[in-house]
Amino acid sequence: MLEKLHLYGMKEVEPAIMAALLTKKPVLLIGETGTAKTEATKRIAEALGLRFHRYDASKAVFEDVIGFPNPKSLSNGVLSYVQTPLTLWDKQFVLIDEINRAALSMQNKWFEVVNEATLMGKETDLIYRWSAMNPSSAEYLGTSELDLALRDRFALFIRVPSPQDMNDGALADILRNGNTTTDFDLKAELAKVNGADTGDGDKTKFVLELSKVLRWEHKKPVSGRRLVLMHQVLTQCIRLEELYEHSIRSIMKYTMYDVLPDVMESVLDLVLSKSPIARKTVTLLASTPVQKLKTVLNEAEETRTRAAALGRLLTALKDFCPEKAYVYSRLLTTVKDPAIRDIVWSKFKLPNSMNRKLVKKQAEQLVEELKLKN
Repeated sequence: MLEKLHLYGMKEVEPAIMAALLTKKPVLLIGETGTAKTEATKRIAEALGLRFHRYDASKAVFEDVIGFPNPKSLSNGVLSYVQTPLTLWDKQFVLIDEINRAALSMQNKWFEVVNEATLMGKETDLIYRWSAMNPSSAEYLGTSELDLALRDRFALFIRVPSPQDMNDGALADILRNGNTTTDFDLKAELAKVNGADTGDGDKTKFVLELSKVLRWEHKKPVSGRRLVLMHQVLTQCIRLEELYEHSIRSIMKYTMYDVLPDVMESVLDLVLSKSPIARKTVTLLASTPVQKLKTVLNEAEETRTRAAALGRLLTALKDFCPEKAYVYSRLLTTVKDPAIRDIVWSKFKLPNSMNRKLVKKQAEQLVEELKLKN
C-alpha cells in the first residue's frame, strides 16, 4: 500500500500505519534523522485528500497554532481567533514534529491537541494528530523524554526503519522513484478495510492477558487508558488480517513506548499461542506475586510448575520492601517438596534490619490474601 505512494522500505511498519489510519487515534513516529517521517506523513495526508500541516514543535509558539484573538468579536463579547495559514483550526491532518524538543510549556499546550483534537476547549477540523521525534538520547542534543501523561495518549509508537535496516532493493527504489508523485486514492482503500468484520474473538481476554504479562513479567504497568487503546488497535488488527499476515503480531508490537518491538513480539507470540504449554506459561507469567505464591505452596501441583512459579516469585521479591520479602520467604520455607525447598533455602536471606510492626502488618495482609486460617 505505501509503495503505491512511493514510500519504500516501510513494509514492516505498513500494517501499523494502516491501523493508525483506521483508529484515528494519536500516533508517535520514532526514528533516526532522515528516515522520511515527515515526507511519509505528508504523502499519506495528500493521498487521503486532507488539509495537512507540519509543526516544528521545537520552534512553534502557541500564537502560531491558535492565532491571535479577534478584536471585532471581542468587542461583542465573543472570543474567536484570527486564522492564518499556520493556525490549526481548519487543518485535518497535523504532524507535530520534534515533539521531544518542545519546551515543557509548549508540550503542555500540545497535550490538548494530541488528546482531544481541540484548542482551548474549542472544536477543530482535526482528524489525525500524529507526532514525530528522534530517539531521546545523548546523540540528539536538545531532546528529552516525553512527559508520561502525554506519552500515554498515543495509541501506537511506530519505529520507522532507517536506511541501515533496508535491503538494497528498497534503497534502489528510493533512489529511482522516491520523488515520484502519485494519484493513489488511499481513502478508497481504507473504506474497503473499514467495513471488514472484526470477528467474535475474545479481544478483551487477549488484551488483559497481554497487560498482565507486561506488568508482572516485564515490570511495565499498563494504564487503564492504554488498555482501551490496545483494545481499539486490536479491533483494527483483525480488520487488516486479510491484507497482512500476522497482523496482530506486526501491529500490537508498537503499542508500548518503553517495551521494544522485538520484546513485544516474543510476548505476543506467547499470548497468541493456543498450545497447552503456552497457555499454562501465560497463566503463570500473568499471575500476581500472591498467585505465584499459592502455586508454590500447592503440594498437589506438579514440581515443574511450582519451580517455574518460584523462580518468577524470587525475582519479584527483589523489588519488595525487606519486611514483605521476609514474610514471603518464611512462608516459602514451609514447602515440603525437597526439590522446591532446596531452591528456597539456597536463595533465602534474612534482611539486615526490619520493622517488626511492619512485618506483622505484611503477614496479616498476606494471610488475608491467601485466605489462610491462623
